[in-house]
This record gives sequence, structure tokens and C-alpha cells, in this order.
Amino acid sequence: MKNACLILLAICQTLVLTASAENVIFDFESGDMQGWKIVEGKFEKLLTDRAEFHHKQGPYNKEGKYFLSTLELADNSPSDKATGVAESPVFRLDNAEMSLLVGGGRHHDTYVALCTLDDKQHLTASGDDAQPMKKITWKAPKELLGQKVFLRLVDGNAGGWGHITFDNFQAVGQLDEAASEAHFASRKPMLNDIPKPPAPEASQISKTGIRHSFLITGAWTAIIGEDNEIIWRTPGGSRDGCVLENGNVLIAFGNVVKEFTRDGKVVFEYKIGKGNREISTAIRLANNRTLITELGNSPRLIEVEAGGTIAVDVVLEPETNNAHMQTRMARKLPNGNYLVPHLLAFAVKEYQPDGKIVKVLKTDLEDLGGRKAENWPFTAIRLENGNTVINLTHGNKCVELDADGKVVWVATNADAGGLFKDPCGGQRLPNGNTVFVSHAEGRPDGTKVFEITRDKEVVWEYKDPRYQSGHEIHILTTNGEPVTPALR
Repeated sequence: MKNACLILLAICQTLVLTASAENVIFDFESGDMQGWKIVEGKFEKLLTDRAEFHHKQGPYNKEGKYFLSTLELADNSPSDKATGVAESPVFRLDNAEMSLLVGGGRHHDTYVALCTLDDKQHLTASGDDAQPMKKITWKAPKELLGQKVFLRLVDGNAGGWGHITFDNFQAVGQLDEAASEAHFASRKPMLNDIPKPPAPEASQISKTGIRHSFLITGAWTAIIGEDNEIIWRTPGGSRDGCVLENGNVLIAFGNVVKEFTRDGKVVFEYKIGKGNREISTAIRLANNRTLITELGNSPRLIEVEAGGTIAVDVVLEPETNNAHMQTRMARKLPNGNYLVPHLLAFAVKEYQPDGKIVKVLKTDLEDLGGRKAENWPFTAIRLENGNTVINLTHGNKCVELDADGKVVWVATNADAGGLFKDPCGGQRLPNGNTVFVSHAEGRPDGTKVFEITRDKEVVWEYKDPRYQSGHEIHILTTNGEPVTPALR
């Protein structure tokens, strides 16, 4: 009898809750914040109706017109610099099932959380370092049913992908105006107290035991051993570079090229020519000259003698006055010509030493998504069979074109599990695999470099929290064996 009464009481309580419950929806389609408040920091335009991504067209996967975004400035330009916290009104949670849309950064301090009034965060969701919002389904633990809860949107990150987007939260419950007012009046700051995750360590990940040593340029400039230890390093960010046969290291910095001995002595130096602004290429040629490209008012490719004399001077045609976007990793071909990627021309051009362009490989092909895919060519590698491997930064893919410019192979994020993040430098290995540097992967635990097979299988990854982003790579050894030739 006692058990029957208890069962009847539980049923009655459930019926009462169900009868008084309603849908709690935060979709912002009223064009206002629906009771949400910015409680810490500052967001210039948290409520936005932006239809497509900044820089690259594509839908946000939002529900309706409005959503929340910590990326937007008042003038509708994007910035990851803003930090802060926004919170929803308090509501009673009457059903365990909830859903929401979340996008943006995947950091420990960019997330949406379900919280109770004791400030405990019970469920969290973050983006995947991607603009499209994904649907998240939450199932609350039983002890939260009937409790007063609220949503917390946190952006404590001012670095790359340091923003969060949010839309279309749906739950069963009831808003509590009095509890909301009391919570907003009494809440304590939490943004500066977000616990940091354990610091990751540098690691090489491979199911088949692949270990590489390599030179990495970019936010830092270093040679990394197969054991992940730093073998050599020089201060400053860099663009291009290579390890020479004598063990010295040739590096292109922003406006100077230097050759270092392993003990740091500079034995060769070239400073950018007057009127130009950046250097993007530095490669030592078989004739002992150094191949360099200059970007600026007079974009050019030059071969410089050991004593500093310019032996070859080729005028480049990048089709833009934007110096930073004129060209990247130029290379000399066995036939004596030069292979030069021009980003905003969506083209890799082959120049003769007299400056005549004898071949143009286009990267805005319809097969690759057309001009809107923003397939900016960054690294171009000519293979022995006449094909050309091209890393397409911003387009997040790699393509191999035949001599006629037709696509014979392409790898995208659908193949690589999202590891292409503005791929910049790269190298084709003797076994046919290709190594890529993901320049935009700034997370400490993110994959900065990876290797993919001809069958598009990722067989090696490199993670390193010691630097934020990479630019170019020179694989030196694999499992103790030298890697030659270095097609990069």
C-alpha cells in the first residue's frame, strides 16, 4: 500500500510539472536579446543578423535571422579580441532533453554552459574551429529536473578562433523572472577564474610508428628532432627556409634572408631591395646562389650570389598591388624556369629567366569550387611526371594538376577530418605521401602538421604547444633515414 501511494504521488508530481511546463526557446527572432545580459566584459554587437561568414562565403547554419556572436564589431567587421560573458534568464528545467546550435572556437574558454544558481556548470558545448553552427543535444542528469538553471555564453579567448556563436536553444520548462532578477543582481565574476586544462606536450602521432625530424618556420623557427626535442632554434618569426647539405640553416624572415651555422653564426645575409616590403622565399640552389622573392612595389624573383651580387632578376606578375598577397613559395625547376604561386591571381605561373610566362596553372577551377572557394595557391611542387602539387590556403585543400592544368588528385577536409586549416607549406615525400602545415591551427593541442597518403589516409600528425602557427616545413629524416629528394 505504501509503495502504491509513493508511485501515485510521483505520478501526480509529474503531471503538475507537465501541466505548468512550457517551451523555453532562445532563438532571438524577436530581434532582441530575449532577456540575456552581458554580465562581464564587452561585446559590441552580440546580437547579429549576419547572413554569411566573414572573408569566405558560406551559411552559418543559423535558425532564422538572428543569433548571438562574440565575433562582431559595431561596424560589422570581425574581431576575436573581444572577451566577456553573457547569461540567459533563469528558467526551471522540466525535461532532460535540450538542443542548441553552437559554432566558433574550440577552446577551454569559448563555450556555452548550462548552470545552476550555485554557479556550477553541468553541461558545456563549444564550436569546432568552424563558422557553421552544429546542433548539440544535451541530456540533463536527473537531479537537475525541476531545478532553476540558466545558460552562460563564455568567450575568454582573444586569439585565433577566439569567439563563440549560439542560436536556437530549446528546452521544456518555465522562465522565472524573479529568480532571474535575483541572479543578475548577485552573480559573481568568473571570467578570470576559468580553470586551464593541463598543458599538452609536443607529440608525433602515428599508428604505423612514423617519426620525422624537420625544420619548421612560422611563429617560431626551429629544427625538431624525431623525439620532439628542439635541435636548433633562432629567434623571430619566419617565412621560408631549408637545411643545407653542410648542416647550416637558410631562413627567410620578413625583410631579410640569413644563413646560420648551428652555433648561430650568420655566414650569409641579404636585405630586401629598396621600395619592396616583404620577402617570401629563400632556397639555396645547386649553383650555390640563393633564390629569393621580394613583394612590394616591384615584385621580383632574384638569384643572389654568395657575395650578395644579384645574378638574375625576374619581374613577377602577381596581378595585385597587395604586397602581402603577391606570392609565396617560389622554386626553381630542373629546366631552369621558376614556379611561382600568385595567391590573388588564383594561379601558379612558370617563368623563364627572361621573365616570359610559359605556363599558367589556374586554381579557381569549377572542379575545385570556383573563385568563391578562395583557393589561393601557396606552395607549388613540380613532380618528375610533370604534375604539380599545390597547397590551396584559405581553400583548405591540396590539389595535383597535370601538365594541362586538369585535376588528377585532390584532398580536402572531408578526407583529412578537418585538419586542413589554411594549409601553407608542404612537402611531397619519396613514398608519395604529402606533408602539410596548417597555418591557422593555433590551439595548443591542435595538429600543426600532418601527413596524408595518396589514398587520403592521415598517417602522421604533429602537435606542439610551444608555438602558435607554422608556415613552411622541411622534412629531414623519417625513422632515422634521410629524406631525399626534398620536393617542397
